[in-house]
Amino acid sequence: IKRRKCIFEGVNEIAEKADEYTGLIIGGSVLYGSLNKETVSFMERLMRSANERFAYKAGASLLSVRKGSCKDSYAELNHFLSLSNMVIAGNQDCGALHGNEEGVLSETDVITVTTVIENVIWLMKASALAEENKITHSLNPVEKITDFMR
Repeated sequence: IKRRKCIFEGVNEIAEKADEYTGLIIGGSVLYGSLNKETVSFMERLMRSANERFAYKAGASLLSVRKGSCKDSYAELNHFLSLSNMVIAGNQDCGALHGNEEGVLSETDVITVTTVIENVIWLMKASALAEENKITHSLNPVEKITDFMR
């Protein structure tokens, strides 16, 4: 398989280690009702260069929310995981963290983070059990994403 590369080395470092991962939790900020563009840019570059490496692995999203709703941002972040054929671990709060002090999580935030982590761990264990018992996914892994270069 020909591996694609990103011009930003940080993205390539994550992509190169992706084969070792069994799960991915991605975080972003919602400052004024939409996902911060740095996270969007990073995820676009990561999934453009390495989406097939994340297929059938566990994934989840967490969002630090300051102003406005985060439902659209949660969906946007999860689209990156979904379009890479990842199995998404959900939670009842859309991954929203609302702590008011920098670096301090509220009691509700701690429950949200713990739930997300436990759900991802459960999915990773389920995947390991399936692999152990030779239960494979019926679809072929993602080979190539849409390429706009002709």
